[in-house]
Amino acid sequence: AGPGRPPRGRAGGMAASASPPSRDSVQREIDEAIRVVGGSMELLVDRDARLHDLQDKSMSLTDTSSAFASRAKHLRWHTQCQMLRTKWLLGVLPLWLALLYVFRE
Repeated sequence: AGPGRPPRGRAGGMAASASPPSRDSVQREIDEAIRVVGGSMELLVDRDARLHDLQDKSMSLTDTSSAFASRAKHLRWHTQCQMLRTKWLLGVLPLWLALLYVFRE
């Protein structure tokens, strides 16, 4: 071993006097790992549910915005037609009155 390093035993990095972990400690570690994995799975299921909810809301918003854009386009067309009719009427009415005045007899 180099300077500042502890001497190694025959078991790789374990000292020769270290005993193997007991069955109870191994079982506790396994139970803890299972608990952590179970908690992670619950979080994943919850996240998946929230993502699906968000996706549904996003699709609904997309549909609503498309319907709004379509309605706005129709309304704009209707307003332009109405303005054209009004301009035509205001242009033709004075002409009609002038002609009526000229040919009143």
